[in-house]
Amino acid sequence: MMNRRLITARIIEETVNDAIDLALDSKDVEEEIEEEVDKVLTALAGETAAQLPEVVRKQKLEQPAGA
Repeated sequence: MMNRRLITARIIEETVNDAIDLALDSKDVEEEIEEEVDKVLTALAGETAAQLPEVVRKQKLEQPAGA
């Protein structure tokens, strides 16, 4: 009877440990985070690049003619 309980306890412990390891698997989470960060940076870079010519034009208009 005691031996059966020990086996059951070990199985439960292994199952819980496996579940925790799967839930906290950081490689998958890190890859997802990196992909999202790359998407945001690409979007920001595109917006910034699109705005650059307008900013340059505004600066040229604001400068005095003799400068």
